[in-house]
Amino acid sequence: MKLIFKSTEFPTYIEEFLPFLDRDIKYIYMKPHIISAQKEIVKVIGSETFALAIKAFESEEITALENDILYHFRMPILLYAYKLYAPSSDLRHGNNGRKMTKKEDESNPFEWMINRDNENLERGYYREFDNLIFFLNKFNVWQQSDTYKKMRSLFVHSTTIFDDHFPVNSRLLLLKLEPGLKQAERKHIHPIIGQQLFLKLKAYLQQSEVQDLEYYPGEAPELNGEGEVDTITLEPLEEEVLKLTEEACVYFSMAWAMKRLKVTLFPEGLLQSYVGDRNTNKARKTPENLETQLVAQEFTKDGEDVLILIQNKIAELNVDNQQEVTNMEDFHLRTEVQHNDDDKSFTV
Repeated sequence: MKLIFKSTEFPTYIEEFLPFLDRDIKYIYMKPHIISAQKEIVKVIGSETFALAIKAFESEEITALENDILYHFRMPILLYAYKLYAPSSDLRHGNNGRKMTKKEDESNPFEWMINRDNENLERGYYREFDNLIFFLNKFNVWQQSDTYKKMRSLFVHSTTIFDDHFPVNSRLLLLKLEPGLKQAERKHIHPIIGQQLFLKLKAYLQQSEVQDLEYYPGEAPELNGEGEVDTITLEPLEEEVLKLTEEACVYFSMAWAMKRLKVTLFPEGLLQSYVGDRNTNKARKTPENLETQLVAQEFTKDGEDVLILIQNKIAELNVDNQQEVTNMEDFHLRTEVQHNDDDKSFTV
C-alpha cells in the first residue's frame, strides 16, 4: 500500500499532528499501525477518493491545496495509528514477559486515566475523520464515489437534515448510519406512503444542487449545452410528509444504531460509559445491554409516533381515506403491512 508519509519527516509529523507525544518515537514502530489506519480510511471513503492524497503526496512542488489535502488525510490516520500503538507501548516486552518500567521522575498512571485517555483518542479520531469528510464535500471525486451516492440517495442524506430532528453534527456517524437509514425507508416508510409518492419524494431530493466543486487533480468538464431539466415541485402536504419521513428515519436509524455501533461515535451524554476514580477496570461501567435496549426502545417509540402523523397526512392526500389513526395498534391493523426480509418485498 502506498503511504502518504515519509520516514525521514516523521519527527515533523509528530510535532505538527501529535504534539503531546515524545519526539523520539520511531517511525518503524508506528508504521504497521499507520498502514492499518490508512486502510480504515480507504475502506470508508473509497480508493478513488483516497487517490486525492496519493496525488498530492507525489507532487514535486506541493501547492497550498495539496498541502491542505495532505493535512486533512494525515490527521485522522496518525491519531488512529497512535490509538493502536499506545496499548502495546504501555509495557516493556522482554524475554521474561511483560514488565512495567518507571523512571525516577515519572509515575505510572491509574487505569482509569488510561481508559479515559483511550476514549479521548478515539473521540479525537472520529472528530478528525468527520473534518476530513467535511473537507471532501467540495471535491467532485468524492461526490462521484459510491459511498457518497449511496448516502445521497437517502431521505436523510446530510447532517443538516439529521440535526433538525436529533443533533449529532457528525458526518462520519451519518455514514455509519446509512444501513439503518436504508432499513427505515424499506420497512417503515415505503409501505405507508406508497410507491408513487416514495419515488416522487426521492426524485425531488435528487435534484442537482449548485455547488462550487474542486476537480483536482483533473479539470472541470465543459458544459454540454443540454436543455434544462423539468423541476419537481411538491404540494404543501407532500412537503409535510417529506419532513415527517426524515424525522421517522432519524429515530428508527438511531434505534438500529444502539445495538450495533460504538458508544464513542455518539454525542457525549446520549449513552455514555461511566469511568470511576479507582485504578481498576472494575471501576469502569460500560453501557449494559439493558440500557442500550431501553434507549433503542425510546427511539423506536418516537419513530412510531411520527408514523402515525405520516399516515394522517397521507389520509389528507387521499380523499377516500378519512379515518384518523389514533394509535399504533389501529395503524398496524389498517395498513396490514407485510415485510419479507429475504426478497425485500412489501404487501400493503
